[in-house]
Amino acid sequence: MLNWRDIKNPLAGGAEVATHELMRRWAAWGHDCTLFSASFPGAPAEERLDGVRIVRQGGPYTVQLRAWRRYLSDLGSCGDVVIDQCHGLPFWTPFYARVPTVGYIHEVAGEIWHQMAPFPLSLFGPALEVWSLRRYRDVPFITVSPSTRDDLVTQGLRRVQVIPNGLSCPVQTQVPEKEGELTILFAGRLTKMKGVEDALDAFAQVVEAVPGARLWVVGSGQPAYERTLQERARHLRLETKITFWGRVSEAQKLDLMGRAHVLIHPSVKEGWGLVVLEANAQGTPAIGYAVAGLRDSIRHGETGLLAPPQQPGALAEAIVSLWRNRSRREAFSRAALAWAATFRWDDSARAWCTVLEQAARLG
Repeated sequence: MLNWRDIKNPLAGGAEVATHELMRRWAAWGHDCTLFSASFPGAPAEERLDGVRIVRQGGPYTVQLRAWRRYLSDLGSCGDVVIDQCHGLPFWTPFYARVPTVGYIHEVAGEIWHQMAPFPLSLFGPALEVWSLRRYRDVPFITVSPSTRDDLVTQGLRRVQVIPNGLSCPVQTQVPEKEGELTILFAGRLTKMKGVEDALDAFAQVVEAVPGARLWVVGSGQPAYERTLQERARHLRLETKITFWGRVSEAQKLDLMGRAHVLIHPSVKEGWGLVVLEANAQGTPAIGYAVAGLRDSIRHGETGLLAPPQQPGALAEAIVSLWRNRSRREAFSRAALAWAATFRWDDSARAWCTVLEQAARLG
C-alpha cells in the first residue's frame, strides 16, 4: 500500500489508523505486507511494526515521486497487488505498477484544498484532484462511506465499493457515568478544516443558555493555530470554561469521551468520522454538521444530531435541546453503544481480502 503517512507520523489521522488496522490483520493472516509512506523527523527509513514492513521516503509534496522511484527499484518485486491510497492526489500506480492496482480513498478533498493547502496549490488543487481521479475510472476503488462513493461516482469512477471502517477501541457494555455539568468534547487534529473555531463559537452560545457548561478540546495542531484558538477563547471570555488538553494517550481520550455528554464535530467534510464511533463506543452521542461522512457516521435522531453546515448557532441549539431532554439524551447514548458495536476491523479486513484476491486473480 502507498499512503502519504503511516501510523507513527505525528500528523496521522483516522485514515492512518484504518491503514494500520487493516494491514496488521493481513500480516497476521499470513500475507506479506509493505507500506510505503512519507518520512518525518526522527523516523527510521525502514522498520517492521505489527508484522507490516514500513518504508519511508520523501515528504508531503514528494512522496508520490519517491514512491514511483522506489517501486521501480525494488518494491515492484514484492507484491501481487498495489493499493493506491489517495489523499487529495493519488500515487499514479496504474501507469507504472507491474501488478493490478486497487484504489483506496476516505474522502474526495474538494473544498478542503482551500483550507489546508498552501497557495497556489489551494487554487488549482481541486481541479487537479478531479482530473486525477478521472484517470482511475476503470480501477476498482474502495471507500469507507456512501458519501464518498457518491462523490467518486459523480467524478466518473465506475467500480466503487464501500467497506466500512472498523473500531479499534472496546465498546462499553453500558453507558459510563457522565460529568455533573454539561460537558462537550471536541476531539481531533486542530486544523481549520475540522471546524474547531465553529466549536468555540457554538460553545459561546451554549454557555448563554447553560452557564455551567464546559468544553474539552482534545488534540494538537500547528503551534500557531493552537495559539489562535486559545486567543479566540480569551476573546470570547471563555478561557475558564474551555480546557485545551492537547495530545493525550488513547486511554485518557477514551476516558474523556466516556465522561462527556456529547461530542461536537463541526468539520468541513469527512470521509467517515472515526472519532464519532469512538465516542459512541463510550456511550456519547455526536452532534455535527450535515456534511459528507458525518451524514453516514451520525445517525440523525438516533445516535446524534446533524445541523446545517457552517452554522455554529444551529450546533448550539442542538446541544442545548439534547441537554434539556434527559430521556432523549440517554436513549441516544444507548443507541450509540449499539451502533458502535456493529463495526469490527476483522470484518473490514476480510472484505478487503476478497477484493484484493479477486484483483490479483484477474490481473
